[in-house]
Amino acid sequence: MCGACGTQALGDWARPLTAEVAARSAVATAVTRLAGRRAGRIAVRPGGWSVLGVTGALAVCDTLTELVARVRADTGRPAGSEAATGPDAASGRLTLPAPDHRRGVVVALTPDRTAGTEGPAGTSLRTGPTETRTAVITPTPGTADTWTVRTEAEARAALKALADGPHATRHYLAGLTGVTAPWGAPAVPLYSGSAPDSAADLVVWVEWARQEGRFDDAALTVRVPLTADAGLDVEVRAGWVVRAVP
Repeated sequence: MCGACGTQALGDWARPLTAEVAARSAVATAVTRLAGRRAGRIAVRPGGWSVLGVTGALAVCDTLTELVARVRADTGRPAGSEAATGPDAASGRLTLPAPDHRRGVVVALTPDRTAGTEGPAGTSLRTGPTETRTAVITPTPGTADTWTVRTEAEARAALKALADGPHATRHYLAGLTGVTAPWGAPAVPLYSGSAPDSAADLVVWVEWARQEGRFDDAALTVRVPLTADAGLDVEVRAGWVVRAVP
């Protein structure tokens, strides 16, 4: 998908932020600063980036998720490493997104809901490659923006769907109820103190730390400054970016 259009691709919460060449260049600088010498050479290309690794292998990355994953693999840092300590540079500003027309939804864990109902278009959501349970997202009658699930595993699957599935282009998380796990608690604001010129560093750090697994059992929010008076609110739960709205 073309990076100049600002359309959010599946699994790419940062696509609207990197619609401009200057924004993608800032991201490339931020990734290089965070990864160090073993990051290879990152170049901006239409719709994304290319990474020339230290071994000479060339990879094309269309999303921030792919870019961070590629560079992390090249650097050889294991999941959970403390290499990424937070944004402390000013690699550049990101694109101010267009108005977000997606709809917010509340995921409500209701163990005793009636079984056998169907979600939007009868969609069943898999909880992950190692789990066999499926989650059927079911709108609460009269409240189209509430999804009901029966278990915490299904609630986690609903979050995954909002971050990395067809629902990501139509919905974002507006609330989560009934979950007792830490990732279901009220989100903790992550104060960054960043200025717009550090927006790329903050977004790259969030994605890097997310892929390291730091947020797998957490709920947090971070405000990404885009201009002096505008920004993006990002919410991460259970390791997924479930909300990224102006």
